[in-house]
Amino acid sequence: VWSLIIRSADVFHPLRPFRLHQQWALRITKEFDEQAKLISARRGLPPPKPSTLVGEKTIGFLNFLVIPLLKRLLGVVITKVPSKRPFVDSLLQRLKRNHQIWASYDKLREARLQKSRQSPTILKTSSIPGLSSEGSMRKSLASIRRDRSFGTRTF
Repeated sequence: VWSLIIRSADVFHPLRPFRLHQQWALRITKEFDEQAKLISARRGLPPPKPSTLVGEKTIGFLNFLVIPLLKRLLGVVITKVPSKRPFVDSLLQRLKRNHQIWASYDKLREARLQKSRQSPTILKTSSIPGLSSEGSMRKSLASIRRDRSFGTRTF
C-alpha cells in the first residue's frame, strides 16, 4: 500500500483545483518538450516542434496513468477505511471536472489566439461622445493584455 501511495503522490495533481493542476500540467508539458529536444540532439535528429495541444496531452496523461493508478489506490482506501467514501467521491468529481475542462482547452485556446491575431480597429476616442481618450485607452489595453495572456490564466 505504501509503495502505491508514494508512486501516486507524484502524479495526482489532477485531483487539485484546476488552477493549481493547470500550472503543474503546463510545467510538465514544458519539461517533456525539453526532454524530447535533448533526446533528439543526442541521437542527431532535428528537434521536435514544441507542444501546442496541452489539453490533448493532459487527457492522455489522465487516461493512461492517473485514472488507472487512482482506481487502484482508491479501491484500497475504500476497502480499508469505508468512512472516507465522501472524500473519495469529491476527488473523483474534481478529476471529472478537470478532465472536461481539458477536453475543450485546446479549442478555446486556439479561438482566443485567433481573436488576438486580428488587428484592432483604431478609432479616435475623442470622436466618440462620452469617452475620455486616456481612460478608455487604458481599458482597451487591459482587455487586450487579458486576451493575449490566455496561456497563464484559468477558466
